[in-house]
Amino acid sequence: MISCEPLTKKDLNQVVSFLSIQEQTCVALMSRLIDQGQSCMPPAKFPYWVLKDEKTEIHGVIMISSAGLVLHCFSRDFLNRSHTEPLSLIPLKKLLASFSLYCIMGAQEGTELLQNLYEKETRCKREYELLTYADSEYEKFRDKLSSLPIRRCSEKDADSLFHLQKEYDRVEVIPDGDTLNETASRQNLLRLLKSQEIFTVVQSSCFCAKAGTNAQGLNWVQIGGVYTDILWRNKGFAQLLVSYIAHSFYLRGKNVTLFVRTDNESAKRAYQKAGFSFNSYYTIVYYYC
Repeated sequence: MISCEPLTKKDLNQVVSFLSIQEQTCVALMSRLIDQGQSCMPPAKFPYWVLKDEKTEIHGVIMISSAGLVLHCFSRDFLNRSHTEPLSLIPLKKLLASFSLYCIMGAQEGTELLQNLYEKETRCKREYELLTYADSEYEKFRDKLSSLPIRRCSEKDADSLFHLQKEYDRVEVIPDGDTLNETASRQNLLRLLKSQEIFTVVQSSCFCAKAGTNAQGLNWVQIGGVYTDILWRNKGFAQLLVSYIAHSFYLRGKNVTLFVRTDNESAKRAYQKAGFSFNSYYTIVYYYC
């Protein structure tokens, strides 16, 4: 039987070690356990649970936020056991049933397992490819980047960035059929500006493209929020921004990942030219709540 227990300080370092093995697939999950490169307990609104076997070996970590967001990471052994020992999933199934979930996101196989356990009607499902960065193509972009007006944004830039943020949220974040909550979108932008590294391309005093980190873990960072204003597309700005950010973290000794919709062929080609390659599949499932 696999137990499902709340995370305690006693298990914290072991959990971080477990996540570090697959960190490229769960940077956001790791990020709430790291502060200034050191292990830390997560904020109360982001409670974690640890899956252990009879020998107290960790086989999974799951976070369920107060808003109903689920992040996860499971061992290969646990995923295999889920097919042959369904009774071992009972504690995890009971945990999920005690929440009203809004979204499950993470590596494809783990997301599908949780979706099957939760047994509620899904609102929509989005499939992604998770890509990882190798600093092999940066020299191709060096000259263009040296002349491109890229700047890191601060909270003072929130108004200038907001038209990009809300369109990104409308297209990439909110479930199909939802109306954008502009207040929530602006609050999220301010949070990102405070806690992450957000960059923009400026042309004619206009913030015409943006990208940045949306999670920073132990050894990996995750790039997200990539969006170009419709009036400034087909100029390679998004590709250059992503290349710039990925290279800067590479120089700091960090690995870089991002995920892109499986049907977005143009974005995949752009990221591949910037040095990213396929790592695994990633799935996000939304629920009615």
